[in-house]
Amino acid sequence: MEPGARRRPPRLTPEQREEKAKPDHERLLHRMDEVEAASEDTWYAPPYPAYYDTATARDHHRALPVVATTLPLLRRFGADAPMWHRFGRNGWHSWS
Repeated sequence: MEPGARRRPPRLTPEQREEKAKPDHERLLHRMDEVEAASEDTWYAPPYPAYYDTATARDHHRALPVVATTLPLLRRFGADAPMWHRFGRNGWHSWS
């Protein structure tokens, strides 16, 4: 090998690549939670003034619905799978 030449890193197996990608994906999910918390005043829909104790409707006037996902989830499941997170709701949702 010539002096100053770069060595090519060893090729990873598919299992090694997947294992290496897990921490990156966890960081993306954590960042998504941070963005959700920081932008709550934009997407949060407060409850209507309760006329009855059973009122559960929300006032969505001026609230912006926000959905988020990650590229690894899109690549793995496609857009129709339950891999969309809507800010302010629990769990993962699909479009259908």
